[in-house]
Amino acid sequence: MNILIDASPLYAGPLTGIGYYTESLVEGLAKVKSVDTTGFAFNLLGKKPGSTLLKTQEQKILPGKLMSYPRYANIELPLEMFFSTKGYDVILGTNYLLPPNIRKIPSIATIHDLCFYDHPEWVQSKNAHILKKLLPKTIERSSGIITISEFSLSRIRDVYNYTGPALVVDIPPKISMATPKKPSKISLVSKKYFLFIGTIEPRKNIGRMLDAFERLSPTLQSEYPIVLAGKPGWDSEVLEKLRSGKNPNIKYLDYVTEAERTWLYENATATVVPSHYEGFGMMTLESLTLGAPVITSDIAPHREILGEHGEFFAPCDVDALTKILVNFTSKKYQQKVLISQASILMDYSWDRVIDETVNFMKQLLV
Repeated sequence: MNILIDASPLYAGPLTGIGYYTESLVEGLAKVKSVDTTGFAFNLLGKKPGSTLLKTQEQKILPGKLMSYPRYANIELPLEMFFSTKGYDVILGTNYLLPPNIRKIPSIATIHDLCFYDHPEWVQSKNAHILKKLLPKTIERSSGIITISEFSLSRIRDVYNYTGPALVVDIPPKISMATPKKPSKISLVSKKYFLFIGTIEPRKNIGRMLDAFERLSPTLQSEYPIVLAGKPGWDSEVLEKLRSGKNPNIKYLDYVTEAERTWLYENATATVVPSHYEGFGMMTLESLTLGAPVITSDIAPHREILGEHGEFFAPCDVDALTKILVNFTSKKYQQKVLISQASILMDYSWDRVIDETVNFMKQLLV
């Protein structure tokens, strides 16, 4: 089976959630003898992809914006205008939209969540505009869809009245091969700080997390500072607070390397995942894999992952989060929660995800 896969998330600079998913998917497919996978991506600037295991058709003459500008006018250009589709059995999307193809090759769209539809105020307006206009067309012409939680699938079926084939994949944690490296910008004591990792964007609910932290006593704030690491994003109010330095116990590192991220997880008291909305919640599993328990908002995808093992708080309940943070200043409590939560990791495997994805594609080609 010859697969043509959208490799654009691998060229988007520092990898975030969709980039990590695409990278791991590509690396897993490369090990499957029964398939041959080729990527396609615009790369006018000559960027290096996030994975070197994928041979890729790179469009180096034209900018990727040639796809975006017509989309604002509800016009979709066929894939063949930029890439060859000859000889491929299936086209696999990795990031919501897939353009039409003239050869009518079966296509599968990967739709991570519907935050742009459910809460457009938490998404950059230009992205929400394009997705609202064009995702229905992608779904209509797809032979099947892949998504990352039962919650996301239920929203896709409800919003778009989708009744076709679907695969839900539980995204396993990324196993880093990087040697852990302590960030040099700040001073930290192992197991003596709370951690947030992710893009600074409104749906992540970072402002309330910081409010909860600042309700801790001055002594606890000093002993257990909170560290945030992630791309600046577009939450201007939170970014202003992070960059002001008014509270020395709130430490912002911007984007960190894989080695630094690994060290931060391994040495955290707990990772806080306060999101209003997620398609899945990769930070939760990454943290547990590297030895830090997690404190999460009580939303459906987090419930799917943690079940009875969660340390949950309502996303808007600042006091509840503060109380949980206090609990985690006890080493005995930390260890008890970590042992409980780490038991869920046996349910996640990239080998299984790859097998399910390949079988799903084969079934759609019968």
